[in-house]
Amino acid sequence: MSQFTNIVVGRNDIKKIADILKDFYDGKAAQFAKTEADVAAEKREKDAWEDYRNANRIYDEQKFPYKLHKDADGEAKLDFDITYKDQNTIRSKDYNYAMSELENNPQLIAEIRMELSIWYSKEYKSDVFWISDRGNLVRQNINIRFTEKRVWYDSTQENDDEGGVDRLKNRIYGILNELPPRYDKTIRNRFSIKMMRQLAVGSLLVGAAMVGVLVVNYFQNFFSIDAVSIPYWPLILYAALAFIFSLILPSPKLNGLYRGLIPDQRYYYNDKTREGGKSDDVQGFKSDCEVMIGQFAGNTGKREKINAVYKKSLIFAPVMFLVGLAAMFAIIYFLY
Repeated sequence: MSQFTNIVVGRNDIKKIADILKDFYDGKAAQFAKTEADVAAEKREKDAWEDYRNANRIYDEQKFPYKLHKDADGEAKLDFDITYKDQNTIRSKDYNYAMSELENNPQLIAEIRMELSIWYSKEYKSDVFWISDRGNLVRQNINIRFTEKRVWYDSTQENDDEGGVDRLKNRIYGILNELPPRYDKTIRNRFSIKMMRQLAVGSLLVGAAMVGVLVVNYFQNFFSIDAVSIPYWPLILYAALAFIFSLILPSPKLNGLYRGLIPDQRYYYNDKTREGGKSDDVQGFKSDCEVMIGQFAGNTGKREKINAVYKKSLIFAPVMFLVGLAAMFAIIYFLY
């Protein structure tokens, strides 16, 4: 059994894997489908075999003839097990039901498991009874489990000369290995991202205050108003305080987006320095996955929104800083 760590698994990614299993299942199910003629031929075959076995006193029940009416006789199953947060589990063979629950009620799901099971016989005869042995029976099984923090993959195969399980495994691994890491730059650099956002807000407030001072000074000169009667100096004080407080006060929008994304805090103690404190539990964070069900159902799109805010702040902060700087020089020019 393989376990994946430090990946972000979206609901669309789960659906892609389910689609891979369903496509393979549909192909095998169509291959093994029996018509009325097949069922009748199978009954005739079984009755004839019973007569042959009784006449020749063959009592080994592990030996049986391959059925003659199909290229390969077998069975295919695809099951979906959904375990909800209240510990109730529903097993369904209905792909549409499972995907509907995943899309519409992800916050209620604690685990979703998909199991593909296929067996069939490789050889057949149309003119004589063919006594089977275990070497001709193909078994294929794939089991995938998604919990809120874990992703497991397990597969078994027996006499799978066609390599069906390996092909499916490569496609599924291809999806899982291409998923973004959980501990990415959005999480790793969250303090600088928040600082840039706050700097953008501070630059906006300072720039607005400087422009306000410039406008007041302009109207003062235009209407020949006494400078003493125009209280524009409080605006400069406001600009300075706004800039300072914007760097100190948190950003409610970013804090809301980061809720549920960041690592837990752990306590540490350094024996040499005899100092302790709290820090991010990075190793524990990276050892888990983030699957968009249960407690992480609301995390879909949060990283994209945070990155969008950050990119806007990178542009907005210097622009407003330059506007405020230009207004300040204009004020100095008019005053002196």
